[in-house]
Amino acid sequence: MADKGYLKMTEQTCYRCRYWQTSEPGKDKEPRPTPMLRFGFAPCAKGEISRYWSRKAAACKHYQAIGAAAQKRRDEMMKKLGA
Repeated sequence: MADKGYLKMTEQTCYRCRYWQTSEPGKDKEPRPTPMLRFGFAPCAKGEISRYWSRKAAACKHYQAIGAAAQKRRDEMMKKLGA
């Protein structure tokens, strides 16, 4: 089975940044995946409103790496969504 293009832990990309928002509050105020996440896109908390960034996009000046536990949760969510 191919690896779907997952990135190396050392690359500074939006996928590895804490500001790449993978969830948003739903109508019931519970977190749910962002609409474009299944395609590998999510908004940046430091970027333009309504602009979605690819997980492979090069990190910007606001880049802050997420922790190993958070990265593992993000990887599992992306695999679950098939992204």
